Amino acid sequence: MVYLHGHIHEDRVEVITAGSTMKQVPARPQVVIISAPEFADGYNELEFEFSERGTALGLIIKRYRIAGGVIYRAADERIALGGRSIVDPRAKYFIQKLHGTMARGLDIIRWRSDASAPEDARQLDDDLLEECIEELCWQGVIDCDSDRTLPFAEREYRFK
Repeated sequence: MVYLHGHIHEDRVEVITAGSTMKQVPARPQVVIISAPEFADGYNELEFEFSERGTALGLIIKRYRIAGGVIYRAADERIALGGRSIVDPRAKYFIQKLHGTMARGLDIIRWRSDASAPEDARQLDDDLLEECIEELCWQGVIDCDSDRTLPFAEREYRFK
């Protein structure tokens, strides 16, 4: 659930997660609370990302602010919306390969053909493999050090 309000007028974002942090609970319910500035000071644009399977991956808060009569873009904020259980289990092999290294999307695609790759990892087509890697980015398991507008094959990823 995402709750938007404007009565505080600060750039505050809070994420409240249900359940104990001591337990491994898949996809615990959460509430994302986003404060808005006074309209004279700017506004927020929300962009939600979903997987091809329709799973909510994350939310990008794009902040537009006004200073001296000019609208400018402030820093974006990315918030993961899904639990770690949403990633295709076949992606585990690629997480292990990324550990301690940096790789382009094309390298990750090639790893699928390695002799050491498990059969289930070999079954991931390019689109599903890209989706798995992006889900891992949203969850904070790996980082993408490239502009997201680049094709997957050209983006660089590393284990966090």
